[in-house]
Amino acid sequence: MRRLLLCSGGLDSSAVALLYSPEALLFVDYGQKARGREWKAVCHLSKLIHRPLIVRRVRPDYPCSHGYLPARNLLLLSVAIPAAERFGFGEIWFGFTKGEVYGDATAEWIDKANELLQTEGLRVKVVAPAVTLSDSELIIKACEQFGVRWLLKTYSCMSAPACGVCVKCHRRETFINHLIVELKEGLK
Repeated sequence: MRRLLLCSGGLDSSAVALLYSPEALLFVDYGQKARGREWKAVCHLSKLIHRPLIVRRVRPDYPCSHGYLPARNLLLLSVAIPAAERFGFGEIWFGFTKGEVYGDATAEWIDKANELLQTEGLRVKVVAPAVTLSDSELIIKACEQFGVRWLLKTYSCMSAPACGVCVKCHRRETFINHLIVELKEGLK
C-alpha cells in the first residue's frame, strides 16, 4: 500500500520518513510563521531519502502566526485526503509518538479519524507508524540507523526564527547536545 507522510521537517516526521520509508512526503503551507524554515527542512529530507514532495497551500480564516492553530492535524488531514486520493495513496501518515500532549496527536485520534473516513466511504487510512514509541526512542533509533547529520537539518519551532525557549526548541536542542556529547565520546 502506498503511503503519504505529512511532513513538517521537524524531528518526529523526519525520523518517521527515515525509518519507515513512505513513498512520498506532503508539506502543507497553512500560513504558519515557520513555513519557510519548515520548507527548507522538508526539501532537504526529500532529497536525502529520494522521495517526491507534494505541496499544498491553504489559508485558514483565522490567524496562526503566533504558532498555535486549533485542530491543526484535522486541517492537515483534510488537505491530505484529496492528495492521497488523487495520487493513489492508501495511507496518510502522521509522525505522532507516544505521550503527545495534544489531543489531535494520539492513537485515539487516529482511530476516530479512521472511523470518520470509513463513514465517508473513503478507502484511505490514517496511520501513525511511530505512535508506540516515545519521541526519544524514535529519534535515537533514527540516529542509530542514519547518523546524526539529518537531525541538524530539521526545524521544530512554530516561530521563525526559532525562539529557543518553547518545548519544541528545547527538545531539539537537547537531542542535538546529547548526540554531540555521544559523538565526542565515541571519537576518543
